[in-house]
Amino acid sequence: MTLKGNAIADCDFSQSDIRNGKIYASEISKSTFKETSLIDTEIQQSEIKNCNFDNSNLSGAEFINSNFQKNSIENAVLKHTSFKNIGFSEITFGANIEDCSFENCSFKGVKFINTTIVNTFFKHNRKFNKVEFIDCNVDKLTFAFLKSNGAKLEGITIIEEPGTDKR
Repeated sequence: MTLKGNAIADCDFSQSDIRNGKIYASEISKSTFKETSLIDTEIQQSEIKNCNFDNSNLSGAEFINSNFQKNSIENAVLKHTSFKNIGFSEITFGANIEDCSFENCSFKGVKFINTTIVNTFFKHNRKFNKVEFIDCNVDKLTFAFLKSNGAKLEGITIIEEPGTDKR
């Protein structure tokens, strides 16, 4: 599926397979993507707001130069997902995040709740000190990136990486 310059509202894409999709310069609002496969989908210069991505698979997806506002992403799969120049507003991350990257993003009203974040890169993000981490677990590498981005580290526990020998 390729969308370019579209305005989409109130659509239900639940349980759809949109893998390798391309969404450019589009506005998507009040739409549902529950349990949708968005594997390797590329989203650029788009506004996505008031949408539901619960239980969807965003593995390998790339979000570039876009805004992501008031969307639900509970239990979504975020693995090898990249976010570059994204404006996050009023988002709660409630899923495990693995091998992802957040670069040059801005954060307003963003929370990570009961989230395990592993091998994830955070660089040059704005308003990152306003992000709330509640009952989150991170590996040492991710912790270092969070710290260097000025994150408030309350609510974060460092976990041992698999295969680490504690002798």
